[in-house]
Amino acid sequence: MAFTFVYYYDGKVPYMFFYTVLVLPVVSFLQMIAGYFILSYEQNLNSDSIIKGDEVTLKVNIINKSFLFLPYVKISFFNDRDGVIENNKVNNIVVEPLPIPTSTKIIKVHEINNLLVQPFSKKELSFNYTYKYRGYFKIGVSSIELHDFLGIFKVTRKNKNQLFIRVYPQIIDIDRFNLNTGSFSNSISTIGGVQEDVSTIEDINKYSYGDSLKKIHWKLSAKTNELMVKEYEKVGSTSVIFICNLEKSDSLAEKNVFIEDKHIEVVIAVLKHFTHHGVDLKFVYDDGEINTIQCSNSFDFQNIYEVLAKVEFKERKRDKTKEETSFGDIINSQINYNINKGYLIISTSKLDYKFYEALYKLNLEGYDISLIYIHDEDSINEDSEDVLGLLSKLRIKIYSINLTDDIKEIFK
Repeated sequence: MAFTFVYYYDGKVPYMFFYTVLVLPVVSFLQMIAGYFILSYEQNLNSDSIIKGDEVTLKVNIINKSFLFLPYVKISFFNDRDGVIENNKVNNIVVEPLPIPTSTKIIKVHEINNLLVQPFSKKELSFNYTYKYRGYFKIGVSSIELHDFLGIFKVTRKNKNQLFIRVYPQIIDIDRFNLNTGSFSNSISTIGGVQEDVSTIEDINKYSYGDSLKKIHWKLSAKTNELMVKEYEKVGSTSVIFICNLEKSDSLAEKNVFIEDKHIEVVIAVLKHFTHHGVDLKFVYDDGEINTIQCSNSFDFQNIYEVLAKVEFKERKRDKTKEETSFGDIINSQINYNINKGYLIISTSKLDYKFYEALYKLNLEGYDISLIYIHDEDSINEDSEDVLGLLSKLRIKIYSINLTDDIKEIFK
């Protein structure tokens, strides 16, 4: 239009209009380049590690120290699917959420578009994230994109100083974990992994929080007007082997992360329960190589807790040149080192016939086995249902835990 104007009409106004149109894109481009170097930002977290379900606050400051207007600033955030922002408005700025399946009920921050940063000003943004499961995640600004005021050019600045956050699994206190005690006489009780002879009272103490109501001495409590509990003679502490299967389940990929999180929560709850009651426990897991950790006190539990917060579930690779190592083989390799037949707890989110064969053999050898099976509707197939049916016919206590189940209620 400017060229047509100056072509047909001569004079100062047409030429002024023509050269102005020619110069404007250059000015617009130069302003954008200047903004690229002038614009700065700061970001910080109120904590770099939280427990799942807690809230973490991310603060981002966009700073313009120049006299230039920066009209079209686009801020993109790291888009880990685990982050949640409860409100999609930040300082009255609409935040565009990343489209995700509605079944997960999670709102994600994706980007902020068309942010105006005025001369010599600072934009303060604050986000509250609630993480749905454990892991190690990127968080904060991914990139800042600047457009020129004509909307012709754009330039992107990548964030090289990335922020990370470690999300630890929840620690759930369970009331009890009933080991399979069918091999003991009626006078032997197993409470929290410690065997007691209920026919022999060793001492009587005042009731304290956590004591079993079954141990209350009601007659003496009535006389003293305060609760008294019986301390039975300790027959011996129980030795437990806990083997955790870190193999991914056969469920859908988007569901696996929730199954794995539930799996870790259950394992931590059971381990804490045994540790609290002074049970000597050997914890075994396979993350590429077989690892064992002895656990008998709170320090050992904290060590395992740190490991389980970071451990990754994996697909078991099938190498045609080598014989595949199944989880059942791992169970057998650990049991062979144990001479005394004790308690065996196994947690898994995947069942197959090799696994059943391993448990069947151990059951015949006299092990008291408790199985924790974590699953969702998609991971229950014909094979897993068949294996569960076969295991239920053996003397094996099965805890079948769905994603929606309350862990405390399961172990009551």
